[in-house]
This record gives sequence, C-alpha cells and structure tokens, in this order.
Amino acid sequence: TAAHGQVDAAKALRSPGSTLKPFLYALQMEQGVLTPKTRLLDTPYDAEGFQVENYDGLYSGIVYADEALRRSLNVPMVRLLHGTGARPFIEFAINAGIASLSAQKDKLGLSLILGGCGVTLEELVGAYASFPAGGIYEPPSFVHRKKAGVSSSREVFSMSTAYMITEILASLDRPDLPNNFESSVNLPKVAFKTGTSYGRRDAWSIGYSAEYTVGVWIGNVDNKGNPELVGSKSAAPLLVDIFNSISTGHQKTILPMPQDVRIHDVCAKSGFLPTSRCDHVIEDYYSVSRTLTHTCEVDREFLVSVDRTKTFCPSCVGENRYTTVSYQDYPSELLSFWSKTGVAYTQAPPHNPGCTRLFAGDGPKIISPTDEMTYFVVSAKQKVALQASSGLDVNEHIWYLDDSYLGRNKPGDKLFVSLRDGEHRVSCLDDKGRMSNVHIIVKQAM
Repeated sequence: TAAHGQVDAAKALRSPGSTLKPFLYALQMEQGVLTPKTRLLDTPYDAEGFQVENYDGLYSGIVYADEALRRSLNVPMVRLLHGTGARPFIEFAINAGIASLSAQKDKLGLSLILGGCGVTLEELVGAYASFPAGGIYEPPSFVHRKKAGVSSSREVFSMSTAYMITEILASLDRPDLPNNFESSVNLPKVAFKTGTSYGRRDAWSIGYSAEYTVGVWIGNVDNKGNPELVGSKSAAPLLVDIFNSISTGHQKTILPMPQDVRIHDVCAKSGFLPTSRCDHVIEDYYSVSRTLTHTCEVDREFLVSVDRTKTFCPSCVGENRYTTVSYQDYPSELLSFWSKTGVAYTQAPPHNPGCTRLFAGDGPKIISPTDEMTYFVVSAKQKVALQASSGLDVNEHIWYLDDSYLGRNKPGDKLFVSLRDGEHRVSCLDDKGRMSNVHIIVKQAM
C-alpha cells in the first residue's frame, strides 16, 4: 500500500536473526577464551527450557569456532552465551553501538543470540563498521562533515579481535555464499554475515570491505513472513551487487595483521596448546596480550592393564601389571552423543572395579533443568524434564529434589517430574558417587 513507503525501515526494530553472533565472538576473544580453532560442542542442548536446534536440525558433535560462525550454528552460540552470561553480552553489544538493546535488557535471555530481540539496520551497520576500523566505533552520520570538538569515537574491542573475526567472515568456505560472489568482476575482499529471523520475516546481510560497510535488510513492514526471505538467498546477493557498484578497487585485504596477532600450533582435537601426546596439530591465530593459554587435556595418559580391559589410579595400581596408553578424554556430553548417533571412537577402558577409593572428578553434566533459571508452570499437568550426561563408565543417574529422592534413569534419558512452587536444588548422583547440583525457581503462572 502507499503507506508502506512512509516507513523508515532502517530505524525500525527488527529481529536480527544470526547477525549478532560475531559480537559474541568479539566479547569472548576480548576475554581471551576463544580463538578461531577453539573447539565448541554442537550436541543437543536444553537452554532456559527450550531445546536449541541448528537451522538444518542436525548436530555436528564438536566443531571449530570459525566453522561454527561461518555455518551460523545455533547450538554452539547459545552454549557460549550461557557461559558468558546474557547481561555481560548485552552491555558489550550496547557499547558496540546496538543501543536498542538497552531498553530490552531486562526481558532478554539466551535466545537473543538467535534473534530473540529487536535491533535496527542503522545500528547493525554502525556496529559492523567497527571491524574494518580495527575495533573503533563511530556513530553513523548521514551528512559528511568535519567534526569539531571532542571525538565521539571509542574503542569497543581490540584490533586483534577485529582481525581474527574478519578473517573468519571473509572466508569463502561457507554455506551462505551467494551464487554471484565469485563471478563478480569488481568485488573487493568482503567479510559478511547473513541472518534470517524466526518465521522468515527478516533477511539480513551485513558486510564490509576496506572501504565500505554495507547493510541489507529485506522484509515486509507489516511483519508478514515470506518463505523466500532467507539471508543467504535474498539479502546476500544484493549485498554483492552493492559492493560491485560502489567499490573503487580490488582490495585484497581488509585489515593488516596486527603485531599482537600471532600464529601457533594447537592440538586438532582440543584447540589448545599441544603436548607430546598430541599426534595432530593445526595452525591457529591468537592474541599475544589477550588469549589465555591452555594445554590440551583431551589426549591423556592412562595406566592400563596388560590385557587393556581396565584402568588403574595411583590408589589401586598396587602390584598390578600395567602399561601406559594414550586415549582421548572427551566431554561426557559428546561421548553420549557419539554413542547414540553411531560415531566410532576409542575410549579408555573402565576403571578397576576392585578399586575402593571414592571416585574423583566432576559429577554428571546436568542438561536440564538449567541452573539459576525460573520455570513457570502453566498447567497442573506440566512437568519438568531431568536430564544429564556422563561418561560411558556410568550406568545410572539418581535424582534428588532438596535431598528428597525423585527417581532413577540412564545417562542421557529424561525423567519427567512435577515440581512445587519455590526455590529448589536439583541433584544428580552417578553410580560412582559423584554428584552435581543446579538451583532453580518454580512459579505458578496459571
């Protein structure tokens, strides 16, 4: 209708889809806990009471961080945000120029990294422009003029972070690469991220070269969805056309490699610094001043019986004959996923059944319920799922609510229970005597 032309969609609050994901990486890189080859879990995950799924409904088990961002996987991102905390990320994104999140922050949770919030095209373009500027944010201006007085620019992240994320987003090894990308004659090196909102109401593609930052939003101002509204299919080709039209040269680089960024070898299995037991290494970028150094703990040595049927600890090895063997010690969630999906892997034999010591180590990984979350009961028949994962040497989980017995199940299975109002401690005990706890609040919403 004629009224649609009077809507300034550049300032309208729209769901950003996946376009906020690079900023979560930026925060994690600034904290020193993520590099391009960091390994991330991509297994079934319950977050705040909803099951997180990737766009294609599939899971990869474990992925490198750069691959997860290029493929725009949802599960690793929600796991990362859960570890960082929604509030610190929101404050970081606001400082990076996405000011609309300020009024929404009390209502936002983990879904915001999947587009469960409202931002504007103008904000996103201004925030993305910080990457080619080496981490310096400059508020967008629609009139080119020389600014007098105090500068309004600010550093929102380091140049090393800007460089590493740019290298990820400029890679051509990605599923959302538009068909007209490689055939474009005047296209400079471009880093970009696409996004599609829930219900296909918004299609995004935000990209930048050494010269320009461009944002494309396609959608209906009446908020109606359209099956053709997909960032990679509709917004990204238009982004390429715009860069072809406005670019003046064939820039092959966007940012120079900062002195703070170096390359070193990491273990291919863990993404951490290799030990003598790691048999496969790959190269990874890292920040000299920010990246925290960790040594691989996936490749570990075990004291194994000569017949390879059991492992020993220092308490029970005694006079037993043993040999030292290296095995991969992956998280229990990943092993459970591989076991259920038929992925072949090797694992250390079970621990000596004759050992009488109290088993050390972490307890079960409680997947549901989520720690420090509030659950609203909307029906008398509603139940909460209890689910945890453990290593394959664990056969049974025992569940307790405030020290009262609830029931038993196998690792990875769900136990559905009714919970009364109030604050609760949910505990899961494995058959090796190790326990984990989460704290939740249950409220009636009927």
